[in-house]
Amino acid sequence: MEDAIKKKKRKKRRRRIVFTLVFLAVIAVAAIGVRMNVKTAPDDMKGPTAKVEYGGVLDRLTETGTIELVRSVEVKSKISGKIKQILVEEGETVRANQLLAIVEPDPNQTLQLYGKRAAVERARIEYLEKEREWERNQTLFDKNLIARQELEKIENLYRIAHNAYKQAQLEQQILEREMTAASSQETADLDATEITQLDDFRIVAPISGLVIARNVEAGEMVVTGISSYMVGTTMFQIGDPSEMIVKSSISEVDLGRLLEGLEVRIVADSYPDDSYAGRVKRIAPVGRIKQGESIVTFEVEIEILNPDTRLRQGMSCDIDIIMDRRENVIVLPVEAVHEVMRKDIEGEETSEIDHVLAYKWIGEDYEEVRVEIGLQSSNRVEILTGLSEGDEVSSEAGKKYKESRDKEAEAKAEAEAPDKKEADR
Repeated sequence: MEDAIKKKKRKKRRRRIVFTLVFLAVIAVAAIGVRMNVKTAPDDMKGPTAKVEYGGVLDRLTETGTIELVRSVEVKSKISGKIKQILVEEGETVRANQLLAIVEPDPNQTLQLYGKRAAVERARIEYLEKEREWERNQTLFDKNLIARQELEKIENLYRIAHNAYKQAQLEQQILEREMTAASSQETADLDATEITQLDDFRIVAPISGLVIARNVEAGEMVVTGISSYMVGTTMFQIGDPSEMIVKSSISEVDLGRLLEGLEVRIVADSYPDDSYAGRVKRIAPVGRIKQGESIVTFEVEIEILNPDTRLRQGMSCDIDIIMDRRENVIVLPVEAVHEVMRKDIEGEETSEIDHVLAYKWIGEDYEEVRVEIGLQSSNRVEILTGLSEGDEVSSEAGKKYKESRDKEAEAKAEAEAPDKKEADR
């Protein structure tokens, strides 16, 4: 009986041993399989990568601007008075010297003009009278009836009268400059009852172009702009639509790279699907600080090389100033390189780049590589040395740099740990 019990116990013990061995074998196989899978799938550790390839790099400065006409003038009345008639509307095309409006002078200016004309006539009569007197005395002198001294006195009076007449004429011309009477040939088609030759004056276009603005209405009073202490009423604004520019304000930070003649791409907000070619025409010599801002900006004028009739003064636009470009060079995304900044004597980072790193995949891990970069844009960078076409690098260079420096710090801490323990003892 005891032998049978012992046999059963031995069988149970053997079963437990076999089960334990099988369980351990299964665990060992599973562990080996996991290790084998890790070793045979290194690509899972790569993360996002980028390949070194040939391409182009475009360094551009993006800003906003406003479209304006190159040539525009304000038209003001040369006399104060009431607008009697307006002959053009905003948006019309006019030619140089075309009649724009008729102004009826105020009484004071009318009297001033009449007074000046009367003064000219008085000076003319006196001049003619002195001339005849001088001629008569010249005849008497030839007959030895008067002395030379008397003739010279008459001649001096004649010359004074002549100069006074010329001066009065000049003053009248200045007063009436660009104020031709409205009864000129250009107004011949108007009703004669609407024009009084001496009282009404015409306002004409100084240049050919487009009437950008009409700021007055018939019946309004206008103030002359001739006086040095008065601005004068702007009646019209006329511009030449054949030449257009874009005005933009560029920060002083970017001014050092900006040059006249640089290529510009222009996109008007009103026509986002169309672009226009431009060129930097002028850079202001003096910077300004806009109200409410602290940054110094410089006004830049950009010539539109292919203007469109759809473009209008005052339109907003986006501009890309092409600072530099490289074509058919080795490039990488900017995220694939990391700039290591130089440190000062206190160990603080400066704004100066010490070197640039990339992380090249070499089969099972990344290798830190120093590279030399050239032109850089907002999304691409030119690679001069350190990598070749087809190389695969991490597109998280900043992250890889931090991981590598963290590992170095951990290794340094572990190496210093025994020394520290020994020092503590």
